[in-house]
Amino acid sequence: MSYTGSSDVESEPDDVLDPGKPMDDYLDPDGANPQAFDFSTLFASAPQSHPEGTGLSCQLNSFDSLFDRKGERRLLETGSSTTLHVDRYAHSFRSALILTKFWKYDRSPDYSELEIRSPHMKAAIKAVVPDYNTHDIIARHIVLRDEPRCLFHFRAELQAYGAVAENHQAAEHIFFMLQYAQNALMFPMLSFFTFMEDPTMVPSLDFLNLWMVFRPGDLVYIKSSSKKHAGHGRVYRFNKMERCKCEEAFCPRSKWSLTLEGIEYDGTSFGYKNVHATIDPYDGNRQIRDLIAFPLKYHPDENNLRQQLHARGAKLIQLHGHHYRQYSGLAELLGLWGGNDSMVSCPSPRIRAHGYSY
Repeated sequence: MSYTGSSDVESEPDDVLDPGKPMDDYLDPDGANPQAFDFSTLFASAPQSHPEGTGLSCQLNSFDSLFDRKGERRLLETGSSTTLHVDRYAHSFRSALILTKFWKYDRSPDYSELEIRSPHMKAAIKAVVPDYNTHDIIARHIVLRDEPRCLFHFRAELQAYGAVAENHQAAEHIFFMLQYAQNALMFPMLSFFTFMEDPTMVPSLDFLNLWMVFRPGDLVYIKSSSKKHAGHGRVYRFNKMERCKCEEAFCPRSKWSLTLEGIEYDGTSFGYKNVHATIDPYDGNRQIRDLIAFPLKYHPDENNLRQQLHARGAKLIQLHGHHYRQYSGLAELLGLWGGNDSMVSCPSPRIRAHGYSY
């Protein structure tokens, strides 16, 4: 298993941006702005048939997606100055992994995409990673943007899947994919294992690598922002987290934005609803349990909280449907509203007794 790529270096073609040339030299004489074009879907993956043998070679090919002087994106194979490609499927189709780095018009990095073509790798991800359980791996490849997060979060499950693979080639492909993830995330993983998994230390991590702590499907504890309920919180199921990577100072989107899933009951049926939380930037490392939102497994009283959650959930389910309660003592009638100086009675008034709510 090896990482390969073209090493032929020749003269630079006329239509590719020269990193050493002033950007003004590439502007259209008529004043056209290449950034006005929308290339967001130029390389969008679409269902298609792939050549026989696609992704069966354990190798990685790398490309750079650059703007030419006309403001159009062109693919340049890393290590080559002359081989341009418009379709990543047209070259090195046997490569199991294709890494493409996208650059902005000002030659600053934008984002990267890892295209997983190997049928063995796609089958492993489909079987292990919940987000890809319904992915059509025959018609479409799997594309991971920026950090290969799912390869990190489900590395143990992927390794176990590869250990019992039906044939040697499948196992080889899966371990090659894990080797790539280890190399791509070498320094973040070193920080994670040092500060998060050392039993002698309180788990802590830096802001940029917080995504490594939140695994899809895990329970997340969110502290109450109310002083009245200080020390209390809510628990949700984690879905995803994103942040803006721009270098603009005080960018409001530079904070981590978490998308969570909670259970909601409208009096008739149970359902799910999306809940959002944010984690503001901070310097250095911070203890995970000091964050406004963190995985429940890092809570110092996790076991007790889980027992309380089960008890509260069971009680909530028991209240489903029609129930009648009798109370003897002082109570307050709720559900009466005044409108235009007249009292309108709610058809199902709620009764609040001291210490209880019905």
